[in-house]
Amino acid sequence: MWESTAGTETIARERKISRAARPLTASDLRGEPGLSQAAIDALLTLQPATVLEALHVKGVGRKTTKRLLALGLLEDPDGMQGASAKEQFGGQS
Repeated sequence: MWESTAGTETIARERKISRAARPLTASDLRGEPGLSQAAIDALLTLQPATVLEALHVKGVGRKTTKRLLALGLLEDPDGMQGASAKEQFGGQS
């Protein structure tokens, strides 16, 4: 019973991610404050679909992912943008 529910949630999450907006382009990232050319190149190469994937890119932080999320360029199925830093990275209270 639990397995089928978990599987359904995973499938739903994957579908949501796969319906994510179009791929990132250089024009999407041009002019974004705080993004170095190296971070832009990494984002263009990796084409992250989620906030969590984008946060793994060196030079990309919560402010950048918040802007990309608002532009519809990323999805946030894990709720990372709403999580506190302690919740996000498993810090202690």
